[in-house]
Amino acid sequence: MKFLLLMVPLLSLAAFAETIAEVKLHHGVPTLFINSEPRKGMGFGAYSPSNEVFKEFNDVGVELFSICATPTDSGYNLSPMAWQEDGSYDFSILDQRVAMILHANPKAGIYPRLNLHAPPWWCDAHPDDVVIAEGPDGQRGPLLHSGGRKAPSWASEIWRQDTIRSLQKLLEHVQASPYADNIIGYQLGSGSTEEWISWEDHQQRWGDYSPANLRKFRDWLRMTYKTDDTLRRAWKDETVTLATAALPRHAQRANAMAGSFRDPQKEQQVIDFYIYTSWLTVDTLSEIAHALKDFCGRKKLVGAYYGYLLQLCGEERQQNGGHNALTAMLNCPDIDFLCSPTSYFFRQVGGAGTSHFMAPIDSIKLHGKLWFNENDIRTSLTPCPVGAWGKPENVEGDLLQQRKELASVLVHGTFQYWFDVATI
Repeated sequence: MKFLLLMVPLLSLAAFAETIAEVKLHHGVPTLFINSEPRKGMGFGAYSPSNEVFKEFNDVGVELFSICATPTDSGYNLSPMAWQEDGSYDFSILDQRVAMILHANPKAGIYPRLNLHAPPWWCDAHPDDVVIAEGPDGQRGPLLHSGGRKAPSWASEIWRQDTIRSLQKLLEHVQASPYADNIIGYQLGSGSTEEWISWEDHQQRWGDYSPANLRKFRDWLRMTYKTDDTLRRAWKDETVTLATAALPRHAQRANAMAGSFRDPQKEQQVIDFYIYTSWLTVDTLSEIAHALKDFCGRKKLVGAYYGYLLQLCGEERQQNGGHNALTAMLNCPDIDFLCSPTSYFFRQVGGAGTSHFMAPIDSIKLHGKLWFNENDIRTSLTPCPVGAWGKPENVEGDLLQQRKELASVLVHGTFQYWFDVATI
């Protein structure tokens, strides 16, 4: 894609004693600044990095790079487990992947993509703090995903604190490394496909019915309703209390009374659960982001996938996914940028396809947040059928797809990184 990258050259990153990255308005558009200098936003990320590909992107002027790492364990085998059962940490894979980038460009700006999961031994030690799912048959059990692994509940205070402590260990390692000044920020990922979508989102079994989530839900109800009488009036249930309120069952969630709409006169329990689910997602990410910003001395960017209102609409995932608290996310002072893959809708090859984003990016920009478009459109060389994920038939189609994507990014004033998923 050299034609694409040459059109948006990046300014050279100078070697500074301490790199400070921030998002500020530049000509009215949220823009990445590094040491008070605005940057043009084209980057590259990869699940399976290589010296050769990093060099190719560097040779056409790209100097922003993302690689996968984890402070604990990765949910999709994107990075080897860092947090060992004996309490030690192994961040050697982060060092190795950063070294690949710096071999191509010693002055590269790097924002590691940190996957927040939990090691299997942690999940086994905390059975009340892993996601419990319920199927259409009403049966419950630990959610198993990504090769049969359990998933930590975002409602777990133990998981949050252990994750924050592990992030601190990773930051201490980075700050003591020779590449500390190359790090401009971190992209946090968790949940289904790393995108802060509820863990069970792509399965027929829905959660989270863990004791940790039940406690957190009741805490949220106390904040929301204050008294038992207020809750009873809302739920139309004279027997419910703030201390006994239950999570709605799978059957209640799967059978809305008006298509995708809920009747508050009869389904307020389910409505509250879904409001809470999105609240929980933002609350979890905000707490972790706040700690990470503090560990960085508030001198690095922190961002995440979020806000898929235009991608999940019309699906069960709109309610289950946890992406409906965008206002709260936009008001979080510890999140500098948001991102998503370019929308999977309308990726038809040729002139019929339309490039657009998963989130209402004008609202995001008005709140001073930077938007990164993750361009993961498969090329004609990707080993999948033509049309899958927008894959064109030939190089001419590749050029057309990428020109449309670049035009959309330029018109909307966003950043973009080309993401190589061909090897995953």
